[in-house]
Amino acid sequence: MNEAQSSETLMLFPTVLHVTHHMQAAEMNAKIKAAISTVYQEVDGQPPREMACTMYSTMATEPSLHLRAEFGALTDFVQEEAQSFADALDYAVSTGGTSVRKCWLNILRRGDSCDLFNDANSIISGVYFVNSTAGGARMQLHAPIADEMIVIQKSKITDLNAPQIFFDGEAGDLLLFPSHLIRSWTLHNAVDDLVMLNFTICL
Repeated sequence: MNEAQSSETLMLFPTVLHVTHHMQAAEMNAKIKAAISTVYQEVDGQPPREMACTMYSTMATEPSLHLRAEFGALTDFVQEEAQSFADALDYAVSTGGTSVRKCWLNILRRGDSCDLFNDANSIISGVYFVNSTAGGARMQLHAPIADEMIVIQKSKITDLNAPQIFFDGEAGDLLLFPSHLIRSWTLHNAVDDLVMLNFTICL
C-alpha cells in the first residue's frame, strides 16, 4: 500500500531541449535573409567585450531585431514554441504569455568561433537557423555535470552523463533551451557563412 499523501518530481539538472522545424521555412527565410543583409550593412557587429569570440554579432549593438516588422513572423513563431516549451516544463507563465525580450543576429564566418557563454538574465533562450553549412561550426551544449574539479573516467557515456552534446541545426530549425545552459561554437571552416538569429524569452 502506498501511504504517500503527495509527491512531486523535481527537474533540477537534466538538460531539456525543444526542437521545432518551421514548415514554411524556405518562404520565411527568403524574407529574413533580405532583412539580415540590411542589418549586416547598417549595424556594427562587434561581440560583447566579455565574450571570447570572433563572429559578427549584434548582441551588444542591436539586440532588439524582434521589434522590426521584417522579423515579425519569426518572432510570433518563437513565442508560440516558447509557450509550448514552458508548458512542458511546468513553468509559471504570466497572463500575457511568453514574449521575446531580446533578438540579435550572429554570423559565423570562415575562421570564426565562440567560447563558453550563456544568457544569465533570462529563463528560456533560442537559436533559429537561417541556413546550415556542411563542415561548418557546430553548436556545443555543455551539461552542468561537465564542471568537475576531479574528473573520474566514465565506464560508459550515456545521455544522462555526457559532459556535452553537439546540435547541428538545419535551415528552419528552432532550438529552445534553459538560458543557464552553457554553450559554445567550434571553429567554422566552411566557405559559406553560418547565419542564425538568437532569442531570450520572458515568461
